Amino acid sequence: MIHNGHIGKSNTLVNRKDSKNFSLALSYLIIDDFTAEFIIHAQPTTFVLYGKPLEEILKRLGFQEYKENCNILGGKGCLYKSIYRVKRERVSDNFRETEFVKREFNKFAENIDAIIEQIQEVDRKLLSLKFTFPWIADYIPEPPILDLSGKEPSWLDKYKPKRLIEIEKDINHLTSEKDDLSTYLLLLYSSGDLLEDAAKKTLESFRLIVEKTKKGATIDLVAYTKDKSKIFGIEVTGTVHGIKKSNPKLTQIMTFDLQKENKEKPILLANTYKDLDPEERKGKEHFTKQVVEYLEPHGILLITTLDLYNLWLQMYEGKLSKEEIIEKLYTQKGIFKP
Repeated sequence: MIHNGHIGKSNTLVNRKDSKNFSLALSYLIIDDFTAEFIIHAQPTTFVLYGKPLEEILKRLGFQEYKENCNILGGKGCLYKSIYRVKRERVSDNFRETEFVKREFNKFAENIDAIIEQIQEVDRKLLSLKFTFPWIADYIPEPPILDLSGKEPSWLDKYKPKRLIEIEKDINHLTSEKDDLSTYLLLLYSSGDLLEDAAKKTLESFRLIVEKTKKGATIDLVAYTKDKSKIFGIEVTGTVHGIKKSNPKLTQIMTFDLQKENKEKPILLANTYKDLDPEERKGKEHFTKQVVEYLEPHGILLITTLDLYNLWLQMYEGKLSKEEIIEKLYTQKGIFKP
């Protein structure tokens, strides 16, 4: 079965776990009414010895190149590998199988850097022999069909102890809660569609109604209170540096401000220094003086996703109300003040 690892009926993020050399994610791609596959997506963040890109090593491991925007990791392109094919009803019905694939993905993420180092060592030895090798295979085999031995029959629930059933329900509930809470952590390190989705979910937790705009719009999100007394136009971006005046997002948020018809509050929401531990971001210039002087007179709020995460965390811990957060976002301009 041929596909590009991204396009099907749906492609959903299952897990995210980065390594020293890669941004990694596991997705569940529904291909058709009967078939789905678990896909590993990878974006190299460094280069190997002799200037050889990490993409080459991943291709030797069976990864294929995808040149369009990755709908799982965000950004331009990725390398992907299908690791298991499943019958759709089995994944939706069997929590154990999904957890098995997630554990396999986590093991891959934890070991890929060591594997790279070992391949580098082999390369260095082979290079000294002046031989050449056809590393990239012409044929990439299809993924194995996932079939865990000992799958529980559907009638087994009738014979389980009551306590076991309670434990299984607790596991499902806790896993769902864990996945839900983990989504907010994307505010601290992601970019692209993942960051937009995390921002949307966070704003919705403040009881705002949030809509994604169409592709090509000057902003990414429109958010408003139920009575529409407060409306926000939000441009979302992620960067490894701070926001400078040359950033194209400034033009977009200014265009929105000039074209808006009502009293929408413009917000530039930026995940600045996204690759750094939030502790290391303290003291950094997240928005330059020129950016502030350019946007603040227009009433535009400049806020980092780290600040937004901290607002959510205070709300989650009962230290700040949803109404207080909305008021802060609506009334402030320039750099956000907690």
